[in-house]
Amino acid sequence: MSAGGASLPYHPDILAPHAVEAGAPPLWWAECGSVSVTKLSKLAVAYPSTSFTVAKWARSDLRGYAGSLRRDLPAGAAHRFEVISFPADSAERFISDDGEISVGFADLLDQVPLLQGQ
Repeated sequence: MSAGGASLPYHPDILAPHAVEAGAPPLWWAECGSVSVTKLSKLAVAYPSTSFTVAKWARSDLRGYAGSLRRDLPAGAAHRFEVISFPADSAERFISDDGEISVGFADLLDQVPLLQGQ
C-alpha cells in the first residue's frame, strides 16, 4: 500500500483513509487476528500520525499481549495503538442477515490502549 509517501507491502484489514488530503497517511489502520510486531513496527514508522487497532477473537485478557507490543514497538509509538477482543459469538450477535455490522465498545471482551500501564 502506498499512502502519505510510504510504500509498504502491507494491506490493512480495515482502514479509515484521510478524508481531506488524497495520498495522505491513513487516519486509522486495523489488523485482525495474528499480526507480527515487525509488521506493526514498520507501519508505526511509515505512518507516524496514524492510529492503529489490533483486533483479536475471543481473548478475554489482552494485558500480556499489549505489554509485549508496548515493549517491542518503536519508541513513542505505543500511544497510537490499542488492542481489542471480540466475543467468540460476534458474527451471530453483530452482523445482520443483510451484512450490516452493529457493534460498540461495550460489546468487546477487552480493550487495552497501549499507553496505559496495564
